[in-house]
Amino acid sequence: MLDDLDSIDMEEMKTTCRNCRQPGGTMDNPALAVAADADAAARMPLFVANRGVILGCPHEKRLNLLLHCKKHFLKIQRPFTVPQATIANPQLTWTLHRKEEENEDQEVNSLIKFEKEDQSR
Repeated sequence: MLDDLDSIDMEEMKTTCRNCRQPGGTMDNPALAVAADADAAARMPLFVANRGVILGCPHEKRLNLLLHCKKHFLKIQRPFTVPQATIANPQLTWTLHRKEEENEDQEVNSLIKFEKEDQSR
């Protein structure tokens, strides 16, 4: 599964989570297996709508963090293994990513400021 994360981006992860919640289609009626008698089973439909699984916002966030962590390890050229896929590790790499973005923004702003000062001379 971890190798499959190389080809997935954040938008595909959101789509995957949405499809898990609402997959559509039908599935075997689970009530048939626990029907009290044959008459009750005969009145039940064979198939019911597939309602999907419960996939809450924290789980989706963790999957996105895991995806980002995998891409971070790929970026720094380190192997990403299952023991590294803990909850703390992806959160740490996300924090590092946010700090990198802030630093890039500050660098870009200082370059723009420098260019404006240079043009005014």
